Amino acid sequence: MATIALSTPVVMAQSETQQIQVQTINIPAGTLGDSLVAVSTAYGVNVLASEELVEGKRAPALTGTMTAQEALDRLVAGTGLAAKRADNGAFIVSPAITAEEDDGSAAAQRPMASQVVTVFGRTRESALRDVPQTAQAFNADFIEERAAIDVSDIIRFIPSAAPQYSQIGWLGYAYSVRGFAATEVINGARLNQANYALDAQLFERVEVLMGPASVLYGSMEPGAVINIVTKKPRYERHIDAGLELGSYQHQRYTLDVGGPVGDRVRVRLNAAYQDRETFLDFWSEEKLTVAPAIEWDITEST
Repeated sequence: MATIALSTPVVMAQSETQQIQVQTINIPAGTLGDSLVAVSTAYGVNVLASEELVEGKRAPALTGTMTAQEALDRLVAGTGLAAKRADNGAFIVSPAITAEEDDGSAAAQRPMASQVVTVFGRTRESALRDVPQTAQAFNADFIEERAAIDVSDIIRFIPSAAPQYSQIGWLGYAYSVRGFAATEVINGARLNQANYALDAQLFERVEVLMGPASVLYGSMEPGAVINIVTKKPRYERHIDAGLELGSYQHQRYTLDVGGPVGDRVRVRLNAAYQDRETFLDFWSEEKLTVAPAIEWDITEST
């Protein structure tokens, strides 16, 4: 489904999307990992799964006309796993939650950072485990729980990673991993280094790809690539607002609102305002971030 980029009951929106994604497929029985790659390629979607989860698991043969969700549900049936579609359109394979486990406890709901396998269904017919690199991803729940303000608050959970510059104002933001400068990209596109950091209010996920980045991004940096995946419009209406207060007169306000506008258009607005002093006299920071987004399904089939 092609979209133009410039987040309600969910059931109707999902039904319309599934109709667009109906495909006739014929996938032989094999390993679960290989079958996920085949589904990703056939439907042109991204599939995320932990390598440890799919290792040693088999998948049945898959033949017929069905949606991507139906295909994935059949592949993971009986494996103790479940496939769920994320807001950005990717499918995430994770352990299924049973009725006993879904007790609302903090431990069961605690977001985690995990090693992931990314299946590049749109451009590559290979899983990340086939690339001689290691990746780690931090999802939106993890970012929210840690009250992250920018990338530096996230990569500190990665061994050997650290900001290179001061976090107080105009000195700039850059990061090192394994002692080497890391390349930062946004939605896979490399941008020039800016003298400010993107606000974490815009982040759907942060991925860190270890090792020489030249394999995928044409960069000779031997440290890592930090890929920031920004938030995209959702298929359901939503509104979230946040307030944060802290030392040195720190105050931060956030807003995330959006949803569908008609049958084929979805919009989303993320905004953040931050104002704080620092431990240095006459040195403060004030930052305003506004990021509108729109997705438009031009026709039912594109």
